[in-house]
Amino acid sequence: MKTAFVVHVGENKDALEAKLRSIGEMGFMGVELVLVSPEETDIDRLRLLCDAAHLEIAAISTDGAVICDGLSLTSPEEEVRQAAQERLLSFVELGAKLKCPVTVGALLGTGLTDEWVRTVADGEKHEEAEAWCIAGLEKAAAKLSKNGCPRLLLQPLNRYETQVVNTVDDGLALLEKLNNPRVKLLLDTFHMNIEEANIALAISRAGRHIGLIHLIDNNRHALGSGHMDFKTIIRALRRAGYDGFAVGSDISEYSLAQSAEETLKAMVSLELWISQSQRKQKFNDKRGDGR
Repeated sequence: MKTAFVVHVGENKDALEAKLRSIGEMGFMGVELVLVSPEETDIDRLRLLCDAAHLEIAAISTDGAVICDGLSLTSPEEEVRQAAQERLLSFVELGAKLKCPVTVGALLGTGLTDEWVRTVADGEKHEEAEAWCIAGLEKAAAKLSKNGCPRLLLQPLNRYETQVVNTVDDGLALLEKLNNPRVKLLLDTFHMNIEEANIALAISRAGRHIGLIHLIDNNRHALGSGHMDFKTIIRALRRAGYDGFAVGSDISEYSLAQSAEETLKAMVSLELWISQSQRKQKFNDKRGDGR
């Protein structure tokens, strides 16, 4: 597996450059970028900054569209749903340009203050929300093969954040309805710790449908800061044949550098880390292959 860390792309371009340089110098191989709007993103500069830090773009996340603009594919307001669909399509276009997957988590439907989202688990409302979700995803999935975006990755979230897709089995059921081999799952151990009776077995069921893994501890802080059994999780991922990016993240009050350092220490203990020279060689090899 390859190591990566989540970085939020804000308005401060100098801060972004420093963040990317920092995690690159630590030895991470990739970065997952959280964006608000692709239209407002300087794609060429973003690519140059990642290349300079010897970081592959593991994925781009649509979560910023929810955090900053409140968009949702399952909002009861048609205008909001339409805006979410259009934003998702713009992310797919960006994924094609950067040659990386697009992750869809909170955009599927989230928001603790939204009465609709808290009650979609009930009968007709859930069916209606699911129909809206599928409609939005189908449009994005149809665009994958046309514009060259590698994959769309759907992230199950815990029951306190959404009632649309909570478990691996929910995600697999959604993949079956979408019926597109380029749509896979993003598994997140923080959410799995809440929803799955057995994380290793859930990973086994997901199998070839795993497109990305977030390794985040039970307290939603850096890998290794809580009580989760990541050795068993890594073994399950390897048995499932997953060899893509293992992405770390942390929502604590610590700086990105401190959180990333703690994550990398844990990744070293799990034998997910490689040396700086190996990392740069792999990066250059990939760039040389044109992938």
